[in-house]
Amino acid sequence: MRNLVLFLVSVFLLSACTNVDIAPAKLVNEDSLNKWNEKSKVGIYEQFVIKSFNIGVIISMKPDFSFVNTNYSYGCTGGFRVKVVTGNYEMIGNSIHFIPKKMIWKEDSEAHEWDTKLKFDTLDYYISDSTQIQTDYRLIYLDSIKILISNSKYDERDELFYESSNFISLANAYNSGLKINITEYLLCNTDTAVKISDYIFHNQIPKENFHFFQKNPISGTVFSVHISKEFIPSYKIMKDGNCLQPFLGMKFYSKKLQHQAMEVYFVDSNYYMIYGQSIYYENTKLSIGDSISSKVN
Repeated sequence: MRNLVLFLVSVFLLSACTNVDIAPAKLVNEDSLNKWNEKSKVGIYEQFVIKSFNIGVIISMKPDFSFVNTNYSYGCTGGFRVKVVTGNYEMIGNSIHFIPKKMIWKEDSEAHEWDTKLKFDTLDYYISDSTQIQTDYRLIYLDSIKILISNSKYDERDELFYESSNFISLANAYNSGLKINITEYLLCNTDTAVKISDYIFHNQIPKENFHFFQKNPISGTVFSVHISKEFIPSYKIMKDGNCLQPFLGMKFYSKKLQHQAMEVYFVDSNYYMIYGQSIYYENTKLSIGDSISSKVN
């Protein structure tokens, strides 16, 4: 089903406590970042992808300042949703602003056979909860790797995707020290495994986002545990006495559950709250007194 839909779409489209590390280990592509405030006269030819099982976003950009933003998701037992937005973009330094013009929207909750003929209607782009796309990004360079990072906040979700390619996601990948499959977390021009913490890119980050990137890990201790009716554990974490402040959306890890990221959803002066992962299938939860850290040890 997914191949059919994407093929039809493709046919159509063919027409205070400073905690940021400021000493660069690998400062890259400085030549391309020299003229921060000049509007680019030539665009870029790149395709950026973020994806997971049956769901993803593809942003294709061309030198003539045109773009195609494709969102897709598929049900395990049938059905799909495809949204394609086209238009133009502007570049000033490493800031990119997308200007949507047209849109294709198709949604079907039923399973279809391979020979089903699907009709795609082209509409003028309009803003709604289901049609809106993220329009403002920063282009971040890590050697030949290029990443699109949006300005969305913790309680916003980009496109139709579960994961936002924003400064919070980039910082979590950097702070954790993990080697990640980058297109599972960030809009990237290459599908590869990379350790974000190998790179320092502070001159590409707006100052208001410096606090997301931790020079030293933040740690805490589980003070209380609550399990919701949906089997989602939440933990009250007492700070370990340092001046470092976690942020909403920050990811934490524990030695007990090294491969399960837990997300901060509330921050107070003395404690913060984090969500764990569902224990419906496996009773893997933290206990009172367990330690957590923003970096995987």
